[in-house]
Amino acid sequence: MKNIVTEKAFNADAEKFFNDLPKEEKEGMIYKRLSLGDIEFIEMYRDDGKAKPLMLFIHGGPGKKEEMLDWANKYSHEGFYTITPDCAAHGEDNRGPMLNMDVWIETVGDIDILIEYAHTLKQADANRFGIFGISMGGTITFLYGTKGKYTPSVLLPEVGTPDFTGLRQVFGIMNQGWIIGNDTFEVRQYFLKNLQISESAIKEVENYLNKTKDNITKKAREISPINYIERFINIPMYAKFGGNDDLSGIAGVRLFNEKLKEAGATIQKLIILEGYGHGGFPDDYDERMNYVKKSMGIKL
Repeated sequence: MKNIVTEKAFNADAEKFFNDLPKEEKEGMIYKRLSLGDIEFIEMYRDDGKAKPLMLFIHGGPGKKEEMLDWANKYSHEGFYTITPDCAAHGEDNRGPMLNMDVWIETVGDIDILIEYAHTLKQADANRFGIFGISMGGTITFLYGTKGKYTPSVLLPEVGTPDFTGLRQVFGIMNQGWIIGNDTFEVRQYFLKNLQISESAIKEVENYLNKTKDNITKKAREISPINYIERFINIPMYAKFGGNDDLSGIAGVRLFNEKLKEAGATIQKLIILEGYGHGGFPDDYDERMNYVKKSMGIKL
């Protein structure tokens, strides 16, 4: 490891989350906020001396790692070593502004670094790892399947997309989690009033995006996971989407599912819930957890 891991104090959101946990739930558990180079993350695990499979939790955009703490806490009590990072240019991460797609690519690189970090830990078994991402985090989860260094034991994308072509989010620029390239009136007014971003700064971003539109579109097509279906055939995947989700490009999800079937893939479970949008799905915690444990060779 070239970078030094530094422990830091929890921010107010994380501190509240851990303070609100029942006392008995915290017994025997370790909670840390750490920094590794540019990466800010929180890890949780039961301090029992055993090597535990690794699970990484990737938040949506605009968002921050604290939004995934409830999921990470649940999985840590199921016997996983959990790591929850801020995505690039989000939360307490100081990188940015950067093109939205570069956020995804940069975060895939961060996941590689965190897996390598986990290989140095006695209580983590990084040879068995999974990624659970929601919304933008789901998109990054898909992208890791094609651009990550290591082969996941399981991928859990939720309301993300494997097809970036035609996705309007690729034309955003992220800065501490906020898209500053969106030209809708409501968003512009929010930037001007709440974030105190000047009209000239927004215009500069929009001019840049207009000039580079063709290159951005080409890049989106080139890195779309849907174009590398062969890499997913042998990766267990439990994925969940809303059939009316226009934000994440549900058409790309349906096409991805068709391509998987055409390629003869059988181990993936892609669930499209008709009538639902970008979340708010029925609970399937036990079903998904059983799928994860089975994929990692954990006895049910």
